[in-house]
Amino acid sequence: MRGTGINVGLVSPGPIDTGFIMTEIDKVEDIVFSQPLSTAEQVAEAIMVVATGQQVEISMPKASGWLTMISYLFPGLRRALRPSLYEKGRKAKEIYRKRQQDKSTS
Repeated sequence: MRGTGINVGLVSPGPIDTGFIMTEIDKVEDIVFSQPLSTAEQVAEAIMVVATGQQVEISMPKASGWLTMISYLFPGLRRALRPSLYEKGRKAKEIYRKRQQDKSTS
């Protein structure tokens, strides 16, 4: 598409803090919560950055992009890290669940 004036890019957000993910928290796999949640506003800002040609690719959070690339290059490492990512996600999920409960009671 070079030279056509059309920008092609990619925004790869991790989990996004939306009503869906939070109201269906028990149906979401623990590993999803092993990375920080992005807000819808953060994703929209990233889309604008890519749409205006300032960047071609954005991973959110940035470390997730690197972790994904490394896990594809080294599948054994991915298998080794998976249990710890599920555990990290399980702990984070409990924190998010408690926040949801606190919001609903206040």
